[in-house]
Amino acid sequence: MYFRNYESLRKSVLLVAAAVLLVGGMFFLFDSRVPGFIAVILLLAGWEFERSRCSRAMYKIIYVDELTGLPNMEEMEVVIEDKIKREEAFFLAIFDIKNFKIINDLWGYEKGDRHLKFVGDTLKQFSDVFEFACRCENDNFAVILQNSSIAMGMDELHTLFDEIGYLPDNVNYHVRYSCGLVRHEGNYENAHAMFDCAKIAKSIAKQDTQNRIIVYDEKTKAEMIRRQTLKDNLLAGLDNDEFLVYLQPKYNLEDDSLAGAEALIRWNYKNERFLPPGEFVPVFEEDGSIGLVDQFVLAKVSEKFEEWQEMGYPLLPISVNVSRVQLTNRNLVKDIASAVSARKVPFEYIDLELTESAAFDDMNYLLKTMDDIKRVGFRLSMDDFGTGYYSLGLLQKMPLDILKLDKSFVDGYTDEGCEKERLMISDIINMAHHLGITVLAEGVETKLQRDMLKEAGCEIVQGYYYSKPIPIADYEKLLQQQVQENVG
Repeated sequence: MYFRNYESLRKSVLLVAAAVLLVGGMFFLFDSRVPGFIAVILLLAGWEFERSRCSRAMYKIIYVDELTGLPNMEEMEVVIEDKIKREEAFFLAIFDIKNFKIINDLWGYEKGDRHLKFVGDTLKQFSDVFEFACRCENDNFAVILQNSSIAMGMDELHTLFDEIGYLPDNVNYHVRYSCGLVRHEGNYENAHAMFDCAKIAKSIAKQDTQNRIIVYDEKTKAEMIRRQTLKDNLLAGLDNDEFLVYLQPKYNLEDDSLAGAEALIRWNYKNERFLPPGEFVPVFEEDGSIGLVDQFVLAKVSEKFEEWQEMGYPLLPISVNVSRVQLTNRNLVKDIASAVSARKVPFEYIDLELTESAAFDDMNYLLKTMDDIKRVGFRLSMDDFGTGYYSLGLLQKMPLDILKLDKSFVDGYTDEGCEKERLMISDIINMAHHLGITVLAEGVETKLQRDMLKEAGCEIVQGYYYSKPIPIADYEKLLQQQVQENVG
């Protein structure tokens, strides 16, 4: 199809040019004031000029990306095919912008286009580093690297990503990239095969929130197949009740009473085996389908709250995750409020949990969303505190109810001699208290850790010392015990 369109375009343009020159030539030939041989020379010169101009125009149409001015994928394929025929060794890297949809959704396609032009202009400045660069499609770009070492090639790519790691008109917004790298050493028959393998590696790189470069190999291909299989089975899993909500109880350190729970997702894959969340959650975060899982969890928690109210059970807050992809939904708060209201659940029992390690780069937008969440009446938590990159200055602006101290801090306290770890934890707790924020510590597994946290002023804990995540039916038994204790 491409060559047929090209030939049709070439013939059409040349026919038009010939017609124009024929008319002009007739004028010169029959004008007695112009000698015949001069007319012929002028006619031939005009034809060559028009042919050259048409050729340049056609090249631009066929081989140049209009937005960035870079060569396009068709031109890249020609270059790669030539290098393969000459049996050259080289690297092909394909990269795209992580969460590019967020840029378009938040600020519009005009800003998205400006960033694509910025990437294109920067690639032109790297002409001494990359042998060839092109824009493939959408936010995908590709470069050819000389046959150096993989380590050197990755260093050059990371240098590029640092240069284009922000929006041109907003240096505070961090832009990150997923990249697949493949090496040709006589092992690929054509350009399409190289592109396919590089794309497979790039898709694996998407699971990381930072800049990531994955080198293609057979292991990468197997991982890609696994991930795609999970994506293909998500909707069927939801329809067939394969997904289950587990609850991990939280406890008040003051008296060891039940303080609520955290809702966690589990997948009984095809009703054959349970998959750990780490196997499927990052996969769904990659393409945004994690939003469907979050909605499922919220619906299930709201449904159980409605049942517990009717049964007279005590209502204790349950935290549900709000993934990064959901934050791009400008109707997020409205949608959550609608889902919870449908079950007549008081908003204060739903604790919406944001994750610091998946931080949102547009802080003004994030703070506004957090304010909206609080204004409606939901509780608000920051999960995994200490693993991301929020500054203390930003933390004081966040309307948080609870700061969840990441498990890695608690894990470090293995005996009473871990003074630095204890001081770090105490300082974080004191800082949170100064800001009017309650502290919850995750991953408490020993009495030593529990006692240290209580002494440091931590209010709430969760972890295997008290309970692992349990099915909802087992959590209901804990609520029944509270009812019995209150009656007694």
